[in-house]
Amino acid sequence: DIPAAADTNTVRSNWPADSLAPGLKKLITDFNPDLILVCKDFSAPGKSLLLEVLLKDLNGVVDEVRKSKVPSRAFQSIALNGWNVESIAAEHDSSDGFRLPIDRVDPDRKKTYAVMGGEAMTLYRSLARQRAEFKRTLGTSYFTITRQTPVSDNILDVQTRSLKNQELIRISREVEKITNGIIHAKTLNDRWISQQRKSLLRAIAMLTDSVDQLIPRTFEMPLYERRLLLQWKGGLERLHNSILGVRATYSLSESILTTLQLTYLTIDSVTGVSKGGTTEILFPAVSHGWAFNERSQQSFPLKLHEPYRLLSPQKLPFHLPAGLQGLDQHTVDAPLYFFIVHRGTDREHSFIYRKMMPMTYAPRFSAEVLTPVVRLMRGENVVVRLTNHSRDGIRDTVRIQDSVAVAPGVVFRVGMKESVFRDTLRLSSVRDVEEGTYLLHVDIGGQIVSQFAARKFDASVNPNRRIALITSFGSSATAEVLRRLGYAAISIAIDSSFGASLSHCDVLIIDNRELTFKPELANRIKELDTFVRKGGRVLVLSQDADAFDRTPLVPGISLERSTAYDPETPVKFDTTDVILNSPNRITGTDWKDWIFEWTPNKATLSDLVNTRVPVRVGYDDNPLVVVRAQEKGAFIYANLDFSHQWINVHPGSYRLLANLLAY
Repeated sequence: DIPAAADTNTVRSNWPADSLAPGLKKLITDFNPDLILVCKDFSAPGKSLLLEVLLKDLNGVVDEVRKSKVPSRAFQSIALNGWNVESIAAEHDSSDGFRLPIDRVDPDRKKTYAVMGGEAMTLYRSLARQRAEFKRTLGTSYFTITRQTPVSDNILDVQTRSLKNQELIRISREVEKITNGIIHAKTLNDRWISQQRKSLLRAIAMLTDSVDQLIPRTFEMPLYERRLLLQWKGGLERLHNSILGVRATYSLSESILTTLQLTYLTIDSVTGVSKGGTTEILFPAVSHGWAFNERSQQSFPLKLHEPYRLLSPQKLPFHLPAGLQGLDQHTVDAPLYFFIVHRGTDREHSFIYRKMMPMTYAPRFSAEVLTPVVRLMRGENVVVRLTNHSRDGIRDTVRIQDSVAVAPGVVFRVGMKESVFRDTLRLSSVRDVEEGTYLLHVDIGGQIVSQFAARKFDASVNPNRRIALITSFGSSATAEVLRRLGYAAISIAIDSSFGASLSHCDVLIIDNRELTFKPELANRIKELDTFVRKGGRVLVLSQDADAFDRTPLVPGISLERSTAYDPETPVKFDTTDVILNSPNRITGTDWKDWIFEWTPNKATLSDLVNTRVPVRVGYDDNPLVVVRAQEKGAFIYANLDFSHQWINVHPGSYRLLANLLAY
């Protein structure tokens, strides 16, 4: 991720063309999209440098696919794995573009696409704060920025330009007759179907037979003709099944599987089956290592309400744990198909119906460290999660037994499939080692199952400070860094007791982006002002510009969203200022290895009375730390991206926070 970049060269240093373009190529060849939607860069207040670079490389990859001069999307020469992208569309604030049918219910998952998008987002903890933004953009529109051909109204996408095969030309004309009739009818209503049913079924059956006869000869055809045949094949089958009213419902005992694991598939109902003939269930994954009823044959007679036994293969592409295995996958699950094949008494009433089952694959046992970077100190928490995806119960002891640090073992038991054990290992013994980063191991039964980074550094604090924190999140990075500094911060509610609660603290911290999630803070400015005048300190961490400017918590400051302050931007600081000297002396090394961005905002000071700025951006003097004295106390605005540094356990950011709290 690149939240900030001063120019496209900075973006390119993080997204080199020789790695971004191949990654996009792999995504296209793995996923085979017809349409690519490009999300708006919500972090950019105006023109997005990230989108500029991304779209340049994306268009380059798509152009590479389109090597043929053939104008139609159905007849493109395919350079990458036999696929081309027909359109790229970019998200836009205007409501005049086309919208996606996100409220449509997916027939396989029985959920709307909006619901599935929300569920997918919950898998990524980093998106927790963006869920409100996600809901706000559900009705967003898109504008096409590159298109191969105009959108066709033809249901089967019939296009006959550049065809040379006479049989394909004949089939295309027949397909066009059928689709034109359907378009003219506007909708497949019951009355129209009953009137045209017999003739439609006969025509579709004849065309399907013609397509089937050509498919074995596809190796003789250009790539665009092969794809056209497959489009016709799938489109004719779907239309045929729709007219017959073919539907199938199923139940699956397990949708999360590991290798060589059994699941039971039960067909609950099948509609649209004519009297007479035979009906089978076909499971083509047998050819990829699956076993069907302990056999290698692909088809069996269809029996409703009778479980079929499916055994997974020896090798699977794992999706779980999402934070480990899932990083190599483009989707959160994998499709597994079965087919209902009915051979009726006549060709018109025979059909092949395909059904997709979304599956998720995982190793038999997984161990995750949910705190991948910690501070190396006694009492530090290392959170582990153990998941059993097998049906074999596991009982053992998980511990940290390393030359640098030790955590006593914890006995765990995960006795059932998909059972999860989560606990916290606490470092009880830590060697006196030099400052730096150490890789520590988590082991079970003497075997290393995971690892994490531990950073050793010193950070002095004023132990007499009473700290209070206003935060919307129980897993706040601010709360965690306070714990690591040795502070037991109290939580303050924004209610009628707010003013009285302030008397129990010396420093009040308003967490990152808190004004966005608790706008009612704006009603407490008078109480905050009174608290500061009596000698209190209010430390306001970085806020969203629009929320802050509506009600500035620190007088005389306004904010403007900016993505120009990447970590390569130099900073300058006043080495004589007390806030950079006590209790820790902040030096140039404390600003090294900063990640993500210096700040998300450009700050403007309208009132410099009793105000000083000990830390600024080097090239434009953008204030990064603002101290505004007010009688006996002070407001401090930290215009810094502290949260990512604290998650990464950056030593300099810890020492700077300790100084701000001690001031």
